[in-house]
Amino acid sequence: MPRAKDVKLYRTFVRGLITEAGYLTYPEDSSSDELNTIPTRKGNRTRRFGIEYEDGRTLVPIVNSGNEVMKEFVWKAVDNIAFKNFLCIQIGTVIHFFSLDANPVSDSYMPWTVDLLEHISAGSTVAQVQQNTVEFASGKGYLFIVHPYVEPLVVDYNSETSEPTVTKVVIQIRDFEGLNDGLANDQEPSNLSKEHHYNLLNQGWGLPGTTVPGGVTTDQPPFYQNPFDGVGKKYNPTNDEVEP
Repeated sequence: MPRAKDVKLYRTFVRGLITEAGYLTYPEDSSSDELNTIPTRKGNRTRRFGIEYEDGRTLVPIVNSGNEVMKEFVWKAVDNIAFKNFLCIQIGTVIHFFSLDANPVSDSYMPWTVDLLEHISAGSTVAQVQQNTVEFASGKGYLFIVHPYVEPLVVDYNSETSEPTVTKVVIQIRDFEGLNDGLANDQEPSNLSKEHHYNLLNQGWGLPGTTVPGGVTTDQPPFYQNPFDGVGKKYNPTNDEVEP
């Protein structure tokens, strides 16, 4: 005798918030979007309450023109000190900092900021920096900042002097494929071809202070970045030009 198929008309949402799956294969008992809720590891939800000014608040002279993006992040274990945390707030082209150790937090506004325009990448505009958010990460006491139109940065805070140091991150890239120079791995030719010269410079980290094609002297490894004017570009041995 045929049996009627039961239709499940309820959802438990115990699998939490999942945003990566497709519409036709979405995991059962999960949600794709939620508003004003706080999901927990157990799958239940609590209400996210409204926002109110903190008691004893202090007005901070930060102005948003309305066209600037905003992003927040909690920098934990600043200077590798447990329970020393900073609140990082990006407003447009400037990142502001507050100490979360103080009460109220608004009374602990740091007297220093990180100006993203001082580290803007070549060819980028102020509007591009102003209208795109950064991505934060922290580890070993450092704060890492990346932005599509700004050089990668690392912030090192000195608790003794209460001053930060902002440094551009040099991304080292090594070419594992190289160019076909027609030579064996252990061959040492008497005449240096452009292909073999490229492989010598780009398939190892090398040492700073070496002159490479074009008369450029590297200030730091790797050679793949400095002499060829940008990460991800290769030296074209046929016409002495740089190509993507």
